[in-house]
Amino acid sequence: MELKNLNKVPDEIIREMIPVFVIDGTYKIEEEKLMKYDISSEEYSDFLIPTRHQMFIIRSFNGISTIADISTKYAEKYKLEKEDAFRKVRSLFIDLAGNKVCHPRDVHYQQDPLTNDFFV
Repeated sequence: MELKNLNKVPDEIIREMIPVFVIDGTYKIEEEKLMKYDISSEEYSDFLIPTRHQMFIIRSFNGISTIADISTKYAEKYKLEKEDAFRKVRSLFIDLAGNKVCHPRDVHYQQDPLTNDFFV
């Protein structure tokens, strides 16, 4: 499955995912902004100027915490309902993954109970 199709993955699988940033140096966090490297200018420029809430989420994509863990911490910090927090974390993760900024650390499979086939 391509990263741009993560929005089709069931929530129970998304909750288990551990987001990590690409490690090729294309993106970096600097001064509360997400910066993207431009090959032609050989410099970083603004890619995303996140809100305070988004920056909290982005900084939590540490390769250790699951989407569920991040959502819980986010809900606690900003006094949000857990499902609202999950939806916001999920949405940002899917948006960034679709732009190849981050991706799930591991491959995730789920078995279809009717066919016993596995899918990502």
